Formats: sequence, C-alpha cells, structure tokens
Amino acid sequence: MPWWMGETTKVNLSFYNDLSVDDKNEILARACILFKSLYNKDNKNRYRPISLWLCNNYSLLCPNMRDDFSAGGQCTILNGKTLERPYPHIVQEILKNHSRIKDLLNHPDEDILMSIHDYWDFPYNPNDLYNSWLDMIEECFKENPQLSFVPIRKHIEDDAKLS
Repeated sequence: MPWWMGETTKVNLSFYNDLSVDDKNEILARACILFKSLYNKDNKNRYRPISLWLCNNYSLLCPNMRDDFSAGGQCTILNGKTLERPYPHIVQEILKNHSRIKDLLNHPDEDILMSIHDYWDFPYNPNDLYNSWLDMIEECFKENPQLSFVPIRKHIEDDAKLS
C-alpha cells in the first residue's frame, strides 16, 4: 500500500459500483450539491473532482464516474409529456434526487456543511443553502450551451417528474 493510504483514506477501499442503489443515490445527491463542475461545459475535468472526493471521503473507487451522470440516454419525457428536445442525462439525476438534495440543503448534516465549505467556490448564503444551490445550477445551465435550453429551476420548483 502507498504510504499515504493510511493517512488520507481508510486502507480498505471498495468499489462505488458495488453499493446499493440507495447508497449510490445518496452519494449522487451529495455530488450534485457539491460539484459545480457537473454543470460546466468543460467535459475533460467534469468528473475528476468527484472521483477524488469518493476516494478521499468514502474510500470508494469509481473508474467510470461519468456513467452515472452522462451515460444511459437522455431525458425524453417529463411530467408525462414528450420533450421537443431531449435533455442531457444530468437533468434526470437532478430531478430524480431533488427531494434528497433539498432535504440535505435545508437540514444539512456536519459532513455536507464541511464539504460545502471546501467545495463551493461561488458566493452563497449559509442560511439558505438550497436557494444558493439553485442559483448556482441555474447560472451554470445558462452558461453551458448543452444545457442552456433547459429551464432547470422551473422544473425543480415545479417538482417535475421523469416518466
């Protein structure tokens, strides 16, 4: 084992892909909160910070982190209606995990508070983390040509459902 393994992570590493669906969704919700890079147009570095975070904070390895946010097709039906233009997969993850995200931000545990302090590199209101997060993703969606057509805030506030 490398010398740093015992100091920065637990020695017993495991694979993210072996987690239960519920555990994966919890981690995905936290990643959607913490990593602005998920919504940026820079494809090269979009998932790298998440992989490091998984290893450092959860002792999990995930060689294909991109798959949970980008693979598996696009969102084509929302609220029972076919979309004129399919939405990228990241929209599905946000909407699927929205209630968990909202709960984590409105009732943050110590881990999410420390992680927000470490990872959020944008101005935010510590007394209103949820709306700070909404502002951030809305701005990121506007700046990303692949997402700019998606009214993400409206979908979130309307509690849009995937079909």
